[in-house]
Amino acid sequence: MRRRGSTRLKTPDIPFGAANLIDAQSYPITGSGQYSGVALPSDKTILYVSSQGLKHINVNIVNPDDVSTWTLRSISSYSSDMRGIGVDKNGTNIYRAGGGGIIEQRSLTTPHDLSAQSVVGTFNTGVGGTFCGFNLSPNELKAFAIFYQAIGTASIVVEMDLLSPKNISGATVVQTYNTPIDQRGVSFSKNGDYFFTAKDTIGYVYEVTTPFTLDNPSATQITGTFYSTGQPAIDSDKNRIYAAQWTNLRVHAATV
Repeated sequence: MRRRGSTRLKTPDIPFGAANLIDAQSYPITGSGQYSGVALPSDKTILYVSSQGLKHINVNIVNPDDVSTWTLRSISSYSSDMRGIGVDKNGTNIYRAGGGGIIEQRSLTTPHDLSAQSVVGTFNTGVGGTFCGFNLSPNELKAFAIFYQAIGTASIVVEMDLLSPKNISGATVVQTYNTPIDQRGVSFSKNGDYFFTAKDTIGYVYEVTTPFTLDNPSATQITGTFYSTGQPAIDSDKNRIYAAQWTNLRVHAATV
């Protein structure tokens, strides 16, 4: 396992622009608490949202630039804090915290329906911290997760090889990377040559030398109105970044 412990800051053209805010509106779900992360399957009309209020929800994105048009699709409740969420391309599996650096994979009985699910696999990354984001490569043979450690310290991004598409059990940690400061979420650009993290008003774009890997990341800080209390999600087709902020869901314009 390789660990990338240093970060080289540079100032190229930022592939995510300034992440200018389009819309931010409260999206109240009874008992959901504070939203802490979002994820997109390949059908980008559905947004998955994690909550520190012990819930996962997903919503239908009717108009991507108007949160008020979005409608609740399904909801699930847990007995522990849910800060991050991942989803496979077709909405049949979600990925959530298992505690202490463990990722838990759950199969959905009906695609995109969170109300009926079962545990089908787990993997211990060995890094510890709080699970705050997950993403799969386009062929679903690589997985990426990020673990928050503490305020003011680096978060750890983990790259994993999977034995078969989307299945987390038996994965191998390829390498890890320490972000410049505490960050959440790990999302890749359409071609995989950049990945993205964010927390509060600070976001970073990382250029990598090999697409959909953590090979030699070079970091650039994003400026603008971006705000995320948890993992963001990128829609490369619509040039949009979705984010969570307490009880608000937010949409940002970006060049991806």
